[in-house]
Amino acid sequence: LVITRDICGRLFLAVVDRDIGLRVYQLLAYGPPPIRPDCCKVQQLLNKAFSLFAASSPPFRRAYCATQC
Repeated sequence: LVITRDICGRLFLAVVDRDIGLRVYQLLAYGPPPIRPDCCKVQQLLNKAFSLFAASSPPFRRAYCATQC
C-alpha cells in the first residue's frame, strides 16, 4: 500500500495485491461503504494498515473509504 497526496490535497492509495493486481484508488473522507469485491478487499487492507499504524502513532482524525480511480 502506498498513500500519496496530490497538489490539490486529494489522497490516493496504490495497491499491489496478488488477488487484485496493481490499482489506484482515491481516498474519500465521506462516502458509502464499498460494495464491489475489489473495493471491499482494498478497504480491508486499508483498515488493517490504519490499525497497525495507529498502534504505533497518534490516532487518525477521521476514517477514509477507498473508491477506484
